[in-house]
Amino acid sequence: MEVLDLRRGVISTGGGIVSTEVGRAALLNSGVPVVWLRAPFEAAEARVASDSGRERPLFADVDSARKLFDERQQWYEATSSHIVDASQPALLVAGDIVSILRPH
Repeated sequence: MEVLDLRRGVISTGGGIVSTEVGRAALLNSGVPVVWLRAPFEAAEARVASDSGRERPLFADVDSARKLFDERQQWYEATSSHIVDASQPALLVAGDIVSILRPH
């Protein structure tokens, strides 16, 4: 988790970072904004289905993927300092993130 010592930048983690105590602690103790791009399961499923360039083994069984998604929700909420509605168009999502990260 040394990468969290960087002064500027954006780190895009996989959804599994919240699945371990070490990952959650790293996020909580990072001292930087942690933005959860929250979207309903159906939106995540549609994105995975349309992403033909990557293998997504967790989505091989949709019921298991839904269960994992539901289990992680509490951890995402507990570790995020900001929540952005990721079901919006990408430009709005990006604008919300910039507003959070831009110094006031």
